[in-house]
Amino acid sequence: EVPTYTVAQSLGRIGSVQARGALMQAMHECHRADTCEGAARALGDIGHEDAVPALLPALANLNTESPSAGVRRKAALALGKIGAVCAVPDPTRALMESLGAEVRSGAANALGKILGVPRAAVVRSPVGRGGALGELEKALRGDQTTMVRA
Repeated sequence: EVPTYTVAQSLGRIGSVQARGALMQAMHECHRADTCEGAARALGDIGHEDAVPALLPALANLNTESPSAGVRRKAALALGKIGAVCAVPDPTRALMESLGAEVRSGAANALGKILGVPRAAVVRSPVGRGGALGELEKALRGDQTTMVRA
């Protein structure tokens, strides 16, 4: 049996409309973390904005540290790869509210990519920005977890 993560990665490499459709359907219907993680990663690799509605629900249920934290992280990273400006509130909320460092790290990466701001530039910049950039700045300067700050 071929692992579903591997199948999803292969679909991501194909990158066709049909592959995107299958991956988005997998995000809506999957019941296994490895399937969802693979689908999220593949959708990010394809990089098409029509995948955003399939990825956003994966950032829900932020206040738990569970096996689905990996799914939330992959979804955040995929949104960053896509560069979906419309998705900024969701990774921002994940960065502010998630108890899991893995999710906060993915959200910080996503926001940096979406906003076009490298982490090093945020850390060296003056303090006091608002909105998503302000939340990214706070996380990169003050999060207790190295995974999020790095």
